[in-house]
Amino acid sequence: MNESLLELPASVTESLVSRERLEVLQSVAPDMRVLDAEFDTITQIAADLFRAPVALVSLLDPHTQWFKARVGTEETHASSLESFCAHTIADSHGALVVSDASADPRFANQPRVSGAPFLRFYAGVPVFIEDQPIGTVCVFDIVARPQTDPKLVEQLHRLSALASSLFKLKDEARKRALKEVALSRDSRRHAMALDAANVGSWLWDIRTGNVSGNGAMLRLFDLPTTGAQLRARDIFLLFILRIAPRRLKNSVLPWRRMRSMTASFALSRQIDGYWGVAASTRGFERQADGVPRHQP
Repeated sequence: MNESLLELPASVTESLVSRERLEVLQSVAPDMRVLDAEFDTITQIAADLFRAPVALVSLLDPHTQWFKARVGTEETHASSLESFCAHTIADSHGALVVSDASADPRFANQPRVSGAPFLRFYAGVPVFIEDQPIGTVCVFDIVARPQTDPKLVEQLHRLSALASSLFKLKDEARKRALKEVALSRDSRRHAMALDAANVGSWLWDIRTGNVSGNGAMLRLFDLPTTGAQLRARDIFLLFILRIAPRRLKNSVLPWRRMRSMTASFALSRQIDGYWGVAASTRGFERQADGVPRHQP
């Protein structure tokens, strides 16, 4: 443990270094060091509500308080050791209001209290994700305030909940984007494997009747590789023409199954001396009534 953390109350230190809290923080905000303009509205509303010169949406790791959004300061981070917000996330009551920091032994000797900008008033509320306080929404003033309207603290709680929801939405969008990138990468690998194996593959849009295929599939049916709009009925006719008549019956049945999606199957045919997959199907996208939209 960092020796400087020993100067903080035990409850604050335990909160800052909590494994559960840090796991949630790292998961939901891997970019915690980067300012995010999407949180600016929250800080602006907080500043306006309290008529405070400084407002922050912040995240705290064991050593640094990072500002995701700020009003009234150009700083992007501060030391957790000197942070009012470190005390806020350790407060089980969910809010911390400091009327005059210069008269509060927890903060009176902090550099920003004893020196410029001579902070006096503070109000902060934790931002919770999965029941873990990852940061705060807070306001500062250089003028002490003996009384604070409880309704303002309630509004700060609401802004904290809004910040929490925004963090969650951004986290979900980030993870969804990463998943899409991974799927795209897997699709490219799959396409490369099919081409390397000279295996034909296509996607049949049942709603429109259009078919798109990879290079091996186009070569399989002697189709142009560019500019041609393929239709399912045309592919079916080509499919039949390349199969001996005695296999026609056995070929039509799987094609019908392909349309009805009652089963998955694959057919292999030797064409011009080469073996390849002439038909391959597996349902992967259906409408609400279970009818497939596409057919690979």
